[in-house]
Amino acid sequence: MKISKVFLYIIAVMILVGNLLLAPLPVLAWGDNSEDGRPSYTIEEINNGAIGATPVSDGEDYKNSPNYPGQIIFNTISDSTIGNEKNFVGAREYTSINAGANNFWRGNDITVEDGKTYLIRLYVHNNNPNGMDAVAEDVKVAFSIPHTSSTKIEVNGFINSSNAMPSKYWDYVNFNSDIPFHLEYVKGSALLENNGIGAGGGIQLSDDIVNAKSGGILIGYDALDGRVPGCYQYANYVTIRVKVVYDYNNIKRATYSLQQANEGALGDKITFNSIKVTDTDADWYKKATGEDLPTGMLCNETNFVGAREDTGKNEGAKNVWEGTEIIAEDGKTYLVRLYVHNNSSGGMDSVAEDTKVRFYIPYTSSEQVTVNGWLTSSNATPTEYSDTVTFKSADGTPFSLYYVYGSAKLENGGFAKGGGVQLPDSITNQGNPTNEVEDEWTLIGYDAFDGRVPGCYEYINYVGIKVKVVYNYEFTVENKIRLADNEDKTWQDMVEAKIGDKVDIQFQYLNTSNQNQQGVVIRNLLPDNLRYVEGSAKLYNSNHPNGMAIDNAEAIFQDGGNIGSYDPEANAFIRITAEVVDDNLSEGQNTIISWAQARVGDTTIQDSASVIVHKNTKVEIAIKILSVLAFTFAAMAVYLLAKMFKRLLS
Repeated sequence: MKISKVFLYIIAVMILVGNLLLAPLPVLAWGDNSEDGRPSYTIEEINNGAIGATPVSDGEDYKNSPNYPGQIIFNTISDSTIGNEKNFVGAREYTSINAGANNFWRGNDITVEDGKTYLIRLYVHNNNPNGMDAVAEDVKVAFSIPHTSSTKIEVNGFINSSNAMPSKYWDYVNFNSDIPFHLEYVKGSALLENNGIGAGGGIQLSDDIVNAKSGGILIGYDALDGRVPGCYQYANYVTIRVKVVYDYNNIKRATYSLQQANEGALGDKITFNSIKVTDTDADWYKKATGEDLPTGMLCNETNFVGAREDTGKNEGAKNVWEGTEIIAEDGKTYLVRLYVHNNSSGGMDSVAEDTKVRFYIPYTSSEQVTVNGWLTSSNATPTEYSDTVTFKSADGTPFSLYYVYGSAKLENGGFAKGGGVQLPDSITNQGNPTNEVEDEWTLIGYDAFDGRVPGCYEYINYVGIKVKVVYNYEFTVENKIRLADNEDKTWQDMVEAKIGDKVDIQFQYLNTSNQNQQGVVIRNLLPDNLRYVEGSAKLYNSNHPNGMAIDNAEAIFQDGGNIGSYDPEANAFIRITAEVVDDNLSEGQNTIISWAQARVGDTTIQDSASVIVHKNTKVEIAIKILSVLAFTFAAMAVYLLAKMFKRLLS
């Protein structure tokens, strides 16, 4: 297929109205999994058959060339409509306006600002010129967004294809700022645009595209089936959005001892969470008040976000909060607290205005997950503060944190005294339906939700939320079935059987992670019309390769039976036999579904197998009547024959 200037003009016009383009930029960082890195080609070289026969290279009979359809390779063209395709990951500020060819993309570095949202684009072009005769298969894409706070964050984009050479490609763009920041992925923002399934505004992709496993998520031209034909008209543009959030707590600010703060070191300045209790403060406080320092005082207020397990008990000052990191156990719920103290000693004469707070709980699965808390006030110096607490897996198993809806609460000695007052779920990103940071900032206050927080200890506010830990155990469950005592021993997803037949059911668990999984529970939801055959349950695993009879089989059909612990790639399966019975079968065809479940921690996965049973009462009655009639006629025939022979012999 010859790529003419006229054709390129047509493609450019199409892209202008719908697709996202990257202005030509020099290559800084790119890579693939070939030994020496993939070559670069010009459009002219592609036309001349560099990677696949074309009419230009081989004439009208080019499809019979040994070089047809040719090699499948991505993003090698140096003078493409987007510039150099090896620089295929770029970013720009998200303005809600798509200017098409006039969009200006930063392919190497972009300087970012606090609170702004940015688009990251990944360009996917199968360079083979032979269209539907050169389809790339199993094409997957992914983005990697580091969970870090820094002045420079590198975001990577990846392309994978099973029949491309090379099969893996990557590129990145750097986000830069003078102030430490982190990137928050905008949930639901992943989009695929092309001239096929993604035409006219694009098609939404799964959020699993971010920090994905197994090479990413499938894209495609006509469907999300991983199939991408060759040539420009089949190019794909994948985008996500990220928010930039400055981490002001990583900027060193002035701190004060308890004595300094109380003796006027702040002057008229309003500042939050800046007191660090020193060794001399205890003596000073004793002399000044005649008492010891209060129990439970936060001695380092810059570490103002903490967590503890939610035990259902609030012991007030005796609560122990972990301010830096905490071990996260599967299935448990934890309280995350944000401490708000206007350090000015002026009380009602030093009121902080427009005081707001918010939390960020990452949408991620990792061995450690960091929760951020922010505090801001319009007349404080500085105006914004942030701190974090990190949850760590107890055994190295990746986990996720989920906000507990309805748990946000404000407590203080004013209008939120006693049990506290509830705050909106939008105080967290996970509870915010708009995904806009501005909507997460939540006004607090001492006497009302008016943002006013007076200075001094008696006006401290405590903001809390709850999160639940869910370990993301990686395992699979497979449920299969076959007719018992049948010559064909093949396990199936579905079999046909008659009432009275017996079926074997096998449900298998497989540990697909790289961690040992303890306390694996197997359960079978045996439905009506399948009756367990007593004594048939057996467990098969590495310790019992020939099967071990399960004495307490009833547990399998109730809450599930614990089958022990399993190392990575280890498996186990249980076999039972059930009889097909008529508990409540309907007339005609019945589909009986048997569900098998495996549970590790709080994670449950299930699979099903089916039995097809036909019930036709009228036919069965007719058969019985015919059988009775046949027997009757046969008996009468025998009687008449016997009588006839008796007469002949007499």
